[in-house]
Amino acid sequence: MVNSRMNLDDLSSVTTVLDHLDIGVTIFDSNGKFLFVNRGSLHMSGQSRSFYENQTIFDLYKKGVFNHPVSTEVMRTKKPVARVQRSITKDGGTKEYLVRANPIFDGEGNIALIVADRIEMKSLIQQYESLRYDRYEEYTPVENNQGAEKIISRSRAMQQVMSLALRASQRDSSVLLQGKSGTGKEVIAEYIHSNSMRRSHEMVRINCASMPENLLESELFGYERGAFTGALQTGKMGLIEAADKGTLFLDEVNSMPLELQAKLLRVLETKSVLRIGACKPRAIDFRLIAATNADLRECVSRNQFREDLYYRLNVIPITIPPLKDRPEDIRPLANYFLQKFCAQYGLQKRLLPKIYRLMQNYDWPGNVRELRNFIEWIVVMSTSTTVKISDIPAGFLTSVHTQAPPEAEKESPEDERAAIIAALEKFQYRRQDTADYLGISRRTLQYRLKKYDLLTPRSE
Repeated sequence: MVNSRMNLDDLSSVTTVLDHLDIGVTIFDSNGKFLFVNRGSLHMSGQSRSFYENQTIFDLYKKGVFNHPVSTEVMRTKKPVARVQRSITKDGGTKEYLVRANPIFDGEGNIALIVADRIEMKSLIQQYESLRYDRYEEYTPVENNQGAEKIISRSRAMQQVMSLALRASQRDSSVLLQGKSGTGKEVIAEYIHSNSMRRSHEMVRINCASMPENLLESELFGYERGAFTGALQTGKMGLIEAADKGTLFLDEVNSMPLELQAKLLRVLETKSVLRIGACKPRAIDFRLIAATNADLRECVSRNQFREDLYYRLNVIPITIPPLKDRPEDIRPLANYFLQKFCAQYGLQKRLLPKIYRLMQNYDWPGNVRELRNFIEWIVVMSTSTTVKISDIPAGFLTSVHTQAPPEAEKESPEDERAAIIAALEKFQYRRQDTADYLGISRRTLQYRLKKYDLLTPRSE
């Protein structure tokens, strides 16, 4: 219950928090007197706290500072109220705000306090426009020592992948990530680890294909001193042992030699590791995530991978689709990498719509890694701020399935109309997805729908 005699001293701990918000927050008593104005509100109005001392909302209304004070409506109705309100700034200008005010009642049902928050309409509209034209689903892993890349996704296919990954992160079952090279398997592995109960410990990465076979065993399992010629006198902890309490990520696990696969299976079954040259195993507690760009079932059939290990790894299989199968992700990914590399190199670049269309029509055999490298090349090597198709060297963004059109090439109205219809049908008449696919703004799409008489109820 709120005491009807509550004052600013009673709110000291709360107001400290409110002062750190980036929206405006004001607290009034039951008579409309200012009890607290946070820094956000002071910044918006350009006034100091002393300006509001011993004043009420009615005083400022009479002075013309506000039109239609929202808090007075709360006093009258005893209900929450939201409204656009115009205010006069210190320099005599005007600003419009979306203001929401809520009553807080005492034990007898009387208003004890009114808490109002506000955000400038201009800022709100800019946020809306940003979401409207450049929106994408963004999954950001919990901060960890590895600094995981953000996961940018708008496609339904990747949303399903992220949903599975999030659910998998809550348990310690083995996860097998499957997908072509460059689809982002390591990023998904980091996401799982960073959202798991093991996130405070290390995620140890091992690329089974990049390590020489004669070194892989000692690197994985470690060794005792004097175990072999050239061994360190102190011995060495293996990477599996280093993953104790954390997560072990085995990338390209299909490249692991059969002999080591048997030893890995033993580690997984016993939760212990035997160093080379040791007599006694060491207990180890880790969570395993494996990744492969090959079909492990085919590897099993060709006797290149142990069947028992395959079933031990394949507890929670997650397949990451190639980029060509999720074209909705191409534009937001390109924008994300564009911003990332512009910030990294201190440059300003923008892509013309035709570049986006070219990227949408390309099949990206190298997947997200290829897209990332292409955008970095654009930022570093293009000489103009606005990147055009003519800036891209021959051979880029071309494959057996696509051919880069010359920039001067013009589509006939019939071809353009057919392309719009095909895109509408591809994305079930979702306008934003259609515009992104065509490499145009939603406003331009609206104009062309009207131009070609395609404003049907289905396209609304």
